[in-house]
Amino acid sequence: MFAVNATIHLMARPRVFLSSTYYGLEHLRDLLGDFIEKFGFETVRFELGQVPYDHQQTLDESCYDEVGRCDIFILVIGHRYGSAASDQAEDGLPRETFESVTKREYKRAVSADIPIYVFVEKPVLEACRTFEANDGSLEVKYPQVDDPQLLRFLAEIKAEPCNNPIQSFEHFNDIGKWLREQWAGLFQSMLASRRQDKTLADMASQLSQLQAVTSTLKAYTEKLAEVQLEPATVTALRDDEAWRVLRSVVQMLAMHPAVERLAELTGRSRLVAVSAVAAFEGEREVAMHLGMSGVRQVPKGQAYEFGHRMISARTFKSICDNLRADLHMQLSDLGVDLDALRRSPGFKAALLGSHRTAGGEE
Repeated sequence: MFAVNATIHLMARPRVFLSSTYYGLEHLRDLLGDFIEKFGFETVRFELGQVPYDHQQTLDESCYDEVGRCDIFILVIGHRYGSAASDQAEDGLPRETFESVTKREYKRAVSADIPIYVFVEKPVLEACRTFEANDGSLEVKYPQVDDPQLLRFLAEIKAEPCNNPIQSFEHFNDIGKWLREQWAGLFQSMLASRRQDKTLADMASQLSQLQAVTSTLKAYTEKLAEVQLEPATVTALRDDEAWRVLRSVVQMLAMHPAVERLAELTGRSRLVAVSAVAAFEGEREVAMHLGMSGVRQVPKGQAYEFGHRMISARTFKSICDNLRADLHMQLSDLGVDLDALRRSPGFKAALLGSHRTAGGEE
């Protein structure tokens, strides 16, 4: 018999804080907790002892601290507003200043800037619309809730500029279906961000290599000048060097996310798209070279048509301006003046022709 020593490494899991009043939502909290665990995430629920309590703090303050250590915050709002935060005396306190523990947990999630998902029982959300129509009056009777302060809390969430998706629900399945779609989208967004980071890292690596090649070429040209070549010959060599650098930078920028967007919108290859931006100073010229079929007047200005595709002129100009700024910056770092190159005879025809062939078009 041999003894095998094995170390089990547990993979880190996203921690999800489940916030709601307890009474009246016990069954829903159980279902939601099971759903989160089956999704592979870790649920944090106070009623299961999953909040580490600090003996020097009140119970609710420990909950607020734990919210800040979580990755996702889920708030479920039923008909109850909930009990008072420990630093407030519920008795004798004006109702308009009374904050519940659940509200404090939500505010901690906002300050921690973690993804927040809010689910509201359908009758309560309908009562909130009535509350807003009455200018937030607490004098009106709202039978759907035990305290109108709950509706003020919900109105405050709706007024947040971002990170406040609110979904009504009647059954747990409404919550589960929506969360499954949202978390799938969140995962896809993370993967896309990683791909973009890799693209930018590849571009930085290529730029570094290109800078080394450029330094070598520049030293070679200067060495030739020392052996008393004709000035015209030296100029031709330097122009040839700048041309090689430009083509290399254009090929590198073809990986830029903005070029990918431009290619999708116009239906042209990436190399053709970035070459057009390098060749022309105005976005209208770029658009025409990329096959613009017409200009249409839209409510917010003009839009360029590329077959069945359409893009606002403002968006098109923004993409071109950003790409052109990157192009100028990269070339300037390598000692190449794009404006001077543009003045060279046959520059546009040579650049656009070479990359139309490289891009597999015409």
